[in-house]
Amino acid sequence: MSIRLSSNPRNIPTSAAWLGALGLLPFIVGAVLTLYPPTSAPLDWAFATRAYAALILAFLGGVRFGFAVVDENLRRQSGALFVGVLPTISAWIALLLAPAAGITLLLVSFFLQGLLDLFGLRNGIRPWYGRLRLRLTIVVLIALGVLLRGVSA
Repeated sequence: MSIRLSSNPRNIPTSAAWLGALGLLPFIVGAVLTLYPPTSAPLDWAFATRAYAALILAFLGGVRFGFAVVDENLRRQSGALFVGVLPTISAWIALLLAPAAGITLLLVSFFLQGLLDLFGLRNGIRPWYGRLRLRLTIVVLIALGVLLRGVSA
């Protein structure tokens, strides 16, 4: 399998687009199965989806932390390291809260993380990353909204 890289640094790499899209599947499947749970598999789909969302949110914080580590501007680095840790803390709290409150916290956290990825703290981040994150974040927010509706019903 070969990965085709674009010579234009603004183009989203095919591998990143596919992996991002595949990463959306648990959000979508979990949200739908929370609304329409199968009788043959009595799994708490709302919790499974919330746990996956928390893992992905922590991962996104790790991405930001990783970019901060290589930033040579120490003043900017300190703030970026702090911002990189916040998603993990938010994700952990979201798992401790009641389902609706936890999903609401995840919604807010993904929205804020998406804004940061699109507009802020760009040092060292490829130009395509913000556009990819915008697309993925929109689907995540919709899925979490559906999930919230499912647990609130």
